[in-house]
Amino acid sequence: MDRSKNAWPLSPHDTFYLSPKVVQHLDLDDIVALVILAFLSLAYLSYGYLYAKPEPNNHLFYVSPQDTSGLVRKSQDRRNIVEKMRELDKDVAIFFGSQSGRAHGFASSLARECRARFGIKALVADLDDYDHRHLSTFPANKIMILILATYGEGGPSDNANTFHEYLFGSHHEKTSKLASLRYFAYGLGDSNYRLYNRFVDVVDERMQAAGALRLGYIGKGDAALGNTATEDSFGKWKVDMLKALGEIMGKEARPMTYEPSLEVFEQCAAEPADIYLGEPSPQHLTGSPKSNINLQNPYAAPVALSKELFTRGDRNCVHMEFDISKVPSLKYVSGDHLAVWPINPEGEVARLIEVLGWDETMRNACIDIVPKENGTPVLLPTPTTRETVLRYYLEICGPVSYDLVGCMKELAPSENGKNMLEALHRDWTRIGEELSTKYLNVAKVMQLAEPSQPWTNVPLALLIESLPKLRPRYYSIASSPSVAARKPAITAVVNAMPSTPTTRSPTAERFHGVATNYLLALKRHLHGELDSLTADHPNYALSGPRNKLEGPKVLLYIRPSTFKLPTNPARPIIMVAAGTGIAPFRGFIQERGKLASMGKDVGRALLFFGCRHPDEDFLYRDEWEAFQQQQPGMLDLVTAFSRLDSAEGKVYVQQRVRERGQEVARLLLEEQAYFYICGSVHMAADVRVALLEMLAQWGSKSGEEADRYLKMLKKIKRYQEDVWSS
Repeated sequence: MDRSKNAWPLSPHDTFYLSPKVVQHLDLDDIVALVILAFLSLAYLSYGYLYAKPEPNNHLFYVSPQDTSGLVRKSQDRRNIVEKMRELDKDVAIFFGSQSGRAHGFASSLARECRARFGIKALVADLDDYDHRHLSTFPANKIMILILATYGEGGPSDNANTFHEYLFGSHHEKTSKLASLRYFAYGLGDSNYRLYNRFVDVVDERMQAAGALRLGYIGKGDAALGNTATEDSFGKWKVDMLKALGEIMGKEARPMTYEPSLEVFEQCAAEPADIYLGEPSPQHLTGSPKSNINLQNPYAAPVALSKELFTRGDRNCVHMEFDISKVPSLKYVSGDHLAVWPINPEGEVARLIEVLGWDETMRNACIDIVPKENGTPVLLPTPTTRETVLRYYLEICGPVSYDLVGCMKELAPSENGKNMLEALHRDWTRIGEELSTKYLNVAKVMQLAEPSQPWTNVPLALLIESLPKLRPRYYSIASSPSVAARKPAITAVVNAMPSTPTTRSPTAERFHGVATNYLLALKRHLHGELDSLTADHPNYALSGPRNKLEGPKVLLYIRPSTFKLPTNPARPIIMVAAGTGIAPFRGFIQERGKLASMGKDVGRALLFFGCRHPDEDFLYRDEWEAFQQQQPGMLDLVTAFSRLDSAEGKVYVQQRVRERGQEVARLLLEEQAYFYICGSVHMAADVRVALLEMLAQWGSKSGEEADRYLKMLKKIKRYQEDVWSS
């Protein structure tokens, strides 16, 4: 029967009646099919009502209380990069994938130079802000520039995950989908990792496979070559890229001058309660911080427990636990990462305020930060105050950049200051590296160039555009939810390193890691020891904006990780760690111990741990010993001490792995064990070499076969790394 002529569309409210005569002719399969169909229909009609309800606060972004137009989260149409460029009359889209903020900084400086030197209008675009399916209609007369950081072993940064999924999704096949797209590309990486700058390479491969045309060569920055190497590399690539871009666009170069893309209005009509004084989000400002916890809206978690695991001279290690019991949606599993938002130290805030010549009125006056033209994002909450921007929102303690020095030299208060910055800018590769070894931030460089006069010509807009946003620091969670479901723990070595004296600044100062010293200050505040911070460690505004962090509390968020235990707990695990790399393995052992106490079949754990000295930095030593007594035979702990005065001399963890080579090879080849490494990338590389040698020796494999086997283990998640570059 032709149903198109004799049937009519059924509405969701139509009902069906099955007579007994019909039912008696249905078999079991028919009835099951009807039940499934009915369930699926109900699920479809209930979407957005009974489940998957939209979060009412999802639309919020940073909103100026006196002007809410244009600052709400983008609708689907606003995520169309093609429409956005057409609306704002932009010639170039500069996409960035950034983990630490450096790629974003490069993108912003490049956009300024496009505008100032060539009159080319560029849009700086966060990869996570757009629907990448619209790239298939990217105009042939426009240009895309990609500045992409590789995170860890070849992965994308957090904000580039959706772009990675688009390029590698099933809908993105090797077709001419991107045939109209032309692009330049630059990658930020670290050759200490085996998959150096891999992300920009695979993006390039996939885009070309889809018909896009790369213009010029892929620039690559290598952080392993020193603090200024990446900036030096980016600068050289930028010169070549801008020359090619100018020719493509038919633009002549002109002298470079600083043109701000943001305006800072000195007078704003906001009520005092609507001014951001350090709050990270509108929810925190309005008093509803527990709604929709994410990276843009972290949770202020009370510190449940804190202690120093060791204190030796200039080295401290802090163990800290946080109470997340009031936010049921905030959960973690063993191996996840905890993001902690630090605060800049009071000494550095005061130093920069003094250098800039701000009086108390300027520091505390309400300011509104707005873009000079549409499309320029304002990444800081506004309205706010100058002092707030320096304390809570900008990375003022990081090394000064080449581009910032180039802008500041024209703003120096004296000829001496200008000449010094010009010399620094001209010979950046040599002098910049020298200054970076002294950990000179922007305030210290200005003091060095001209110490006797304030730098009143440096606008706040320049600092906002040039300095990265103060970002969270990530720590491996050192606990298991099976033991402490609502109290995730972290382990952090406090960084307080002596800087290297230079010919320009012969006095050595100590460099203090912003986040780890913040955690130490929190610990000592809890224990009434703040007086001990005045000599060796900086002080912080621990109570936070409007005392919202009193308790104390810490802004945090939990980021899922792929560093996970096997789903089958009976599988053996081999863990290799040095220093605070032991943190996730504490959670692993807690979880395996809990399962064993419940009568589950749990495999053996072989843990290799390296540190300096058994009496100095043997982290969680008492816990390991207690576990071995409670669960005999489950944990085999193998230690390596690099500073122990013994006949063996310095012993590193990879040596201990080699010594147990036959056993490790057997566990991997015969018992399907999982292998984990956590610690510095250098240690991980040495352990990997040792592992390849062991597989060749005890597994009867050639070097090539051992390498293929290890790659196969990594692919099926039986070989996992959680490493970082120091």
